[in-house]
Amino acid sequence: MTTQAHVREELIALLLIAVGGFSGSVLHFWINGIGTSLTGTLIVNTLGSLLLGIFMYETTIGRFGRRSRMLFGVGFLGAFTTFSGLALIAVQEPPVTAVLYLAATLALGLCAVLAGRTIVYRIHRGA
Repeated sequence: MTTQAHVREELIALLLIAVGGFSGSVLHFWINGIGTSLTGTLIVNTLGSLLLGIFMYETTIGRFGRRSRMLFGVGFLGAFTTFSGLALIAVQEPPVTAVLYLAATLALGLCAVLAGRTIVYRIHRGA
């Protein structure tokens, strides 16, 4: 790839990340407005983990290319889910609630990624 083509691809990747990031952060903000920030962030991170599990497994079998990963994986899901929000909420809660919240977020996130991967696997196995 020539230098000019490489620069063009990198600029396209940055634009895709920006568009995805804008969309993900707006959706995150909207979902957080539905409930408390505690439940909203838990929902967002669990849903984001499920979507990441589906998307990344689809990516490993070749369904999505680099541009799709930049738009959806890095941009949208990167902005949609949030570790900083999780950390902020945890330190604002009483210690027992914070520990339970962190444990629930980790457990639900891992289960959601596995569920997403399983969904894709079963769809492709049945196809």
